[in-house]
Amino acid sequence: MKATPPALDDAVFRPLGEAEGPALQRLLERCADFEIFMRGAPPAAEAAQELLEACPAGHPLQKKLVFGLERDGELIGALDLLRDYPETNDWYLGLLLFEPQSRSGGLGERVVAALRTWIAGQGGHVIRLAVHDINEDAARFWVKMGFRPCGAATQERDGRTEPVTRMELRL
Repeated sequence: MKATPPALDDAVFRPLGEAEGPALQRLLERCADFEIFMRGAPPAAEAAQELLEACPAGHPLQKKLVFGLERDGELIGALDLLRDYPETNDWYLGLLLFEPQSRSGGLGERVVAALRTWIAGQGGHVIRLAVHDINEDAARFWVKMGFRPCGAATQERDGRTEPVTRMELRL
């Protein structure tokens, strides 16, 4: 079992933990446009710590993986994965985020292709995620990547209830 997804031509995946919290926080702050769009406010001072520790009730934290994507030693992206969630051999992608200057140009497509191959190699049968309905660009991206809607739900965040579309990609 390989501990990280395979490197891309111009970037590498690196597991993130508490020691990388400050670098992750700086990335989240560089991505404030996303937080403002999604939550109406920039990331909180403890956003990196929350990302590293947030896990659904009853799901073991050791099955949570947070990876950074580095280019030339600089953190340019982050992703949050849950293994065996909600079912055994299911993977849940909670976040895929890139700094603004690294968006577009095909990086997202290459990251998803690497993840898809890596997760299948880990025994994964499906990748699931939820897209907030207000994030139409994200929904289009995930459909382009082969994900299909598989249900609707609501998410409670920051005291607000928001509609989401559940999506999945069978491997």
